[in-house]
Amino acid sequence: MIHMSSVLASIKQGILICNKEGKIVYFNDTYGKMLGKRLEEVAGMPISKLRPGAQVPQVLRKGRKKENILRTEGNQEYYTNIYPILENEILTGTISIVTTIDKEKRKTQKKETLQKRVREFEKKEIEEMLFLYGYDTEGKKKVAKELGISLATLYNKLSF
Repeated sequence: MIHMSSVLASIKQGILICNKEGKIVYFNDTYGKMLGKRLEEVAGMPISKLRPGAQVPQVLRKGRKKENILRTEGNQEYYTNIYPILENEILTGTISIVTTIDKEKRKTQKKETLQKRVREFEKKEIEEMLFLYGYDTEGKKKVAKELGISLATLYNKLSF
C-alpha cells in the first residue's frame, strides 16, 4: 500500500498544503528546507505569517489556480504553482508546488549554452569555407590561414 505522505515526501519540488483558512496542514522536507522550519513548528499557522507575499489567500478567495509565479525572497529564487483543492466541488484548501532556481546553476547553464552556440557557429562557418576551398589538406590549410588559426585548431573545431 502506498501512503500519500510517502509520495509527497519523495517529490523533489517543495510541496505545501494549506487548509481553506490558509493554515499550513503539510509540507515535505524540500519545502521545509526552503522555509528553514520543521512541519511540527508551524503546522496550523497561516502561511501568510511565514511568507508575507504568499499567494495562497488569493487562490482561496478566487478558487482559481495560479501558475508560473516567479518569486524571490532573500537569495532564494523560485517558481510556484498553486492549485485549489476541491472535494465534491467544495474548496477545501490549496496545494503549492515550488521549484527552486539555483542562480549559480542557471549562470553555468547559460554560459554552457552560449559556448555551444559559438562552437556550432564556428563549425558552420568552417564547413562553408571548406565547401569553397575544398575538403582536402590544401583546402583546410587555406581555411585555417583565412581564419587566422592553426590547422590543428581547425581540426579541433571540426571534431565538436
